[in-house]
Amino acid sequence: MAIYFFDATANAHQQITQLFDFVWPTATGMWNLRWQVAGYVQAVPGATVEQLRSRFSEGADIHGANLRRACVEHSWNQQRETFAGILLTNTFAVYEGWIEHVLDDLGKNTNSLRKSLQFPEDPVKGTGVRSAIAEINLNESNALKNNFYAALCGGPNYAIANLNAMMLCYRFFKEMRNCQMHGGGVADQKLVDAYTNFLPFATVATLGVGEVPKHAPVVLGGNVILDLRGVVGFSHIVLKMMATLDAEISKSQTAEKPFIKRWKQKHPQKYIMTGGAEARKQKIKNLLKHAHFPEPSNPMAVETWLKHLNLVSA
Repeated sequence: MAIYFFDATANAHQQITQLFDFVWPTATGMWNLRWQVAGYVQAVPGATVEQLRSRFSEGADIHGANLRRACVEHSWNQQRETFAGILLTNTFAVYEGWIEHVLDDLGKNTNSLRKSLQFPEDPVKGTGVRSAIAEINLNESNALKNNFYAALCGGPNYAIANLNAMMLCYRFFKEMRNCQMHGGGVADQKLVDAYTNFLPFATVATLGVGEVPKHAPVVLGGNVILDLRGVVGFSHIVLKMMATLDAEISKSQTAEKPFIKRWKQKHPQKYIMTGGAEARKQKIKNLLKHAHFPEPSNPMAVETWLKHLNLVSA
């Protein structure tokens, strides 16, 4: 059964899953390669980089690998942090890409909304994630709200009560990423501020997770330390953010546009509704399921709406 409204959310979930499917085996492979290379170097202390490459990467079509440096000179903790950085950067790419695609679908891709969907609520300025939701939902679709919203809110990753805390966590990890990429891995004032803002909300109950993403204390001018376990936990929070926002903005009147688009993609020919009430009710459920939408609260009301949209006929 579909647990998301927007295609972009389902695709982003799949991207994060694929990312983990790559990172975990790669990290495991590196762990084992380290032992093999270290054992060989211990047995042959004078082994050259070319000898190591010939022994361990022959036939892999990999060029330029310095296995002595990677597996002997670099510590496992250093490499775990490198894996954490790769995972963190790609997680942000997935979320930012999700924002672009969803706002495009809604016809609301503005700079202000893109920014607000990456910040916690600021009640003074009236900006942030909840303000973005309110702006998108300024005009609601009764058909979408009454028939799909409840099912989407029942999804396993939906957590509206934790959204602001999760967004504070997002800002903290985003500033860590920024310092890693643009600040030489040194903590700046923005990161210190994000860390200070996040700390009061860094609890299991406030974030609505089984474990607070592991992180090190931040000191201005100190080194930024990424923890692989912590970044994994953060990726789960990003998934929960997308699921929550997916549900909340699915009731917008502008969300009817991507609904109609996907319906026509899955059902290019207008379906003629026949039979009694129960048969038509089941048919509506099946048509929605085929188009990857949740089961509606009131299939007969959806049938009436679809007729109004000229997507089905009597």
